[in-house]
This record gives sequence, C-alpha cells and structure tokens, in this order.
Amino acid sequence: WLNMEAEQYVKAMEFFKAVAVNRTDEIAAEAQYAVGLAFQSQKNFSEAIVNYMRVRYVFPAAAVWIGRSYFNLGECYERTNQVQKAKESYTFVVKQNKVADLVPAAEKKLKSLEQL
Repeated sequence: WLNMEAEQYVKAMEFFKAVAVNRTDEIAAEAQYAVGLAFQSQKNFSEAIVNYMRVRYVFPAAAVWIGRSYFNLGECYERTNQVQKAKESYTFVVKQNKVADLVPAAEKKLKSLEQL
C-alpha cells in the first residue's frame, strides 16, 4: 500500500498482481481490488473495471472486497458515462449490504444518478 500512497502505481500493481495470482484467500481478493484501484487512480477506467470484476469472479467468497469493488465499479462507470451500469453497481452494494460504511454513499450516488 505504501507504493500506492506514493503514487508508484507500477510497482504497486506488480506486487498486488503477484499476490492475487499466487493466493486464493481474502488477502488475494484485497490485492486484486488494489490492482483495480491503481488503474482507477491512473484514470485507466477500462482496466480498472476488468480488475474490479475479477474480484467477484475469482474470489466469490470475499464479500467485503466484492462490495468495495462494486462501489468503485460504479465510479468508473460514471466516469465513462455508463450510467445504467453505474446504477447497477451501486444497487449491488446497497442490496449486498456487506460493506456497511459504503451503503449510505452508494445510496447517495444512486439518488444523484436518478436525477440525470
């Protein structure tokens, strides 16, 4: 995470990708999420979307990281003008309700998207 904070995204992604590939647990799910976050931080939204989706499909038991990934998916979809997909992502976060701290933010984002 230190590389991410220092905006050394390439180094961070190398580390997180290695963890995500070599493990199958909650730590690997977090690492996969971090790869998506690194791409999102670089405004490479298409790669961020792919990597956030991988969290759900490769680590289906990691509910918290799936929820966090879907919230960030919503943000990526908003940035790429895919409003319907953004709504679906935020709705998933609200319905899944596994990341309590993100539910109010997801509800707020849904309300703002409904006004478009």
